[in-house]
Amino acid sequence: MRVLFVTSEWSGHYFCMVPLGWALQAAGHEVRVTCKPSQVGVLSRAGLVPVPVGDGPDLALLARVVHHTEVSMGLRPQCGPVLNPFTNRVLGEVGEPDVAVEGPKFFREAAVAVRRGCDNVVAFAGEWGPDLVLYDVMAAEGALAARVRGVPSVLCGPGLFGVVETERALDMGPADPVEHFDRYGVGSWGRRDIEYFIDPSPEGAVPPLGGALRLPVRFVPYNGPVTVYPRMLPVRGGLRICVLWGNSATQMFGTGVPGLRYALEAAADLADDVVFLAGEEQVDALKPFPAHVRSLPNFPLHLPLSSSDLLIDHCSDNPVMNGALAGVPRLGLALSGDHFVFGRRIDPLGASRTLPALTASREEVRQAVGEILDGGSYRAAAAQVRSGVLAQPAPSRLVPVLERLAAGGSLGCVDLSYVQPTPYG
Repeated sequence: MRVLFVTSEWSGHYFCMVPLGWALQAAGHEVRVTCKPSQVGVLSRAGLVPVPVGDGPDLALLARVVHHTEVSMGLRPQCGPVLNPFTNRVLGEVGEPDVAVEGPKFFREAAVAVRRGCDNVVAFAGEWGPDLVLYDVMAAEGALAARVRGVPSVLCGPGLFGVVETERALDMGPADPVEHFDRYGVGSWGRRDIEYFIDPSPEGAVPPLGGALRLPVRFVPYNGPVTVYPRMLPVRGGLRICVLWGNSATQMFGTGVPGLRYALEAAADLADDVVFLAGEEQVDALKPFPAHVRSLPNFPLHLPLSSSDLLIDHCSDNPVMNGALAGVPRLGLALSGDHFVFGRRIDPLGASRTLPALTASREEVRQAVGEILDGGSYRAAAAQVRSGVLAQPAPSRLVPVLERLAAGGSLGCVDLSYVQPTPYG
């Protein structure tokens, strides 16, 4: 069987697909991954075969432009300084002239790039001939390529992100904004047309599914390659806090987010060992650190997390899912609307708490860190969430289901006995 993975450039949305790619390859199937050229190294190091035919706007830049547009139109409150989305420089006024000129130009060029990328993916699918297409939440060209090819397609979610969203902050906008499906003569398409959805969300936090059949899967962490040297993560005893600040958070909101600084201060005061994971630019902006605060730039989150007592992060879906798997209580410092949605979905399970990173005070952050560390209920809830995540089927158990889908074109009344819990490991 030939399986085509179609990805965007947002690694947090496709890293969840990497273990499934491993499982398919281990079962003897061929896997190819279409991507933007910028992701070739990342995917190659993950052990998959990239095909760099994707195109489209820089997604971090797109997020900054959309955020700036919403603030300038009064659709989103201005919390803290607003960055020029094109230079990352703090704006004197939200409506500075260069942004007003560059914004429309950016969207025109983005539309051209999106169209080019879709055409490239469809062309490769026609040449290679996949039997099945899997795509991430920001790569709808995968659904297009599958429909043109006449094969089934499956949406792969990173966790907490739904098929047909009820939350405005997670609304992907028009499903086919440049009318690719009509252009290829395969009819119209919307997210309500998605039939199958692979989802690792914890029970109790399953997102809206629309009419899609949810195929549960165990979250298996992949956060990029790394070499671990002896003593890189020494066991020091006492309390360990892991603070993660993703590159996307820095790219969108700069290096001066107050909530992050407050969190590091609180962690340094309350813990014996603090591990700070962030990009080098963010690390450099916050130096110097106390001796018991160690920065590991771009280090995979799941490695120090397994021995941590608390995770503090920017509340995107990837760290939320890593925390759920590790069974570690969390403090989420939400930046954008989607982060707050993830917080609202995961916090009711009792293992986490979410604060606004741009407006929470130093006292509020410190109090939250202290309460989570002191509250046994958070630890107990985190352990329960972990048990639920581990009870979901490993990616390898999805392989026979996908084989049936590719062979028959539909699952129909599929036997979902693969979902039954099996011993972990």
